[in-house]
Amino acid sequence: MTKKEDNIIDKLQKSIDKNKDTPEFKEYMKELTKSVDDYKHRHDEARKYGKAVGKRFVKKYKAIPYEVDGKTYHEKGLETDDASAALAEILYQCFTVDQSEDCEDLLSQWTQEKLWGKIVKQYIPTLKEVWQYLHDNKYTKNNTLGYGDADGAIWVEYPRQEEKWPDKRNIIIHRSHCTCADDDTHIFVLDDSKWVSMFSGLHVRTVWPRENSRGIHKYRTIPSINTYRKNNFKSFYGDDRDKGYVLTLKEVSGTPSIDGASLHQGRIQSAIYLIGQMKDIITDESYQCK
Repeated sequence: MTKKEDNIIDKLQKSIDKNKDTPEFKEYMKELTKSVDDYKHRHDEARKYGKAVGKRFVKKYKAIPYEVDGKTYHEKGLETDDASAALAEILYQCFTVDQSEDCEDLLSQWTQEKLWGKIVKQYIPTLKEVWQYLHDNKYTKNNTLGYGDADGAIWVEYPRQEEKWPDKRNIIIHRSHCTCADDDTHIFVLDDSKWVSMFSGLHVRTVWPRENSRGIHKYRTIPSINTYRKNNFKSFYGDDRDKGYVLTLKEVSGTPSIDGASLHQGRIQSAIYLIGQMKDIITDESYQCK
């Protein structure tokens, strides 16, 4: 804390000490306390209601097993349209109970961020398996693993050891040759560094394969893969401020989430598709170019 901040706090404390016994100050503190208590009560009620409705929704959405004559059957769960309507109702009730009708879009965005965080997190073991296969078989940028009819290639790259602590990032590159898109190269960075406490282990970025690969698009802000090689594949912000951002999986208080998921849903789905594709490539050699 700076000296200036210390002085401000000292003045504030002196003012409180001077006026704490006056009727005006006591009334002010009473109103302030009531306001805080009211807000906490609304927040707690909204949280309880959301949890209760959420549990009921899960029970209705999942197929419920039951037995008849020793055989197990499954009652049909909610259809997709019914499920979306039920979720909308949960969100709506949270808005009205918490008296935050002005934040509808914000809450729905947060919901999508947490939903996609849970979905993407389950693919981390698959990516680790892909990296291990490529690493063990020495598939690097000078010896890539091609797939299909020369449709694309995957390989690993290794970060430079720049820090005092070990760099535990594992990097997979996926490049699709069979596309007219500029950003046809994806970087998957698995990060097990213990010092990255807020990240739960994954960054995905999309880039050009080389500098200004499409000359007419020099104004675009999508970087090339060489840009990331130069900065040692670092993700500085973990959100839209990183050029070529697709996703960064964050985890706060045990809840995974992805910033900007509602804006980047298409890119996230593409990344998930590529993870599945890479899994197929390493487990079924008929996909591989020989």
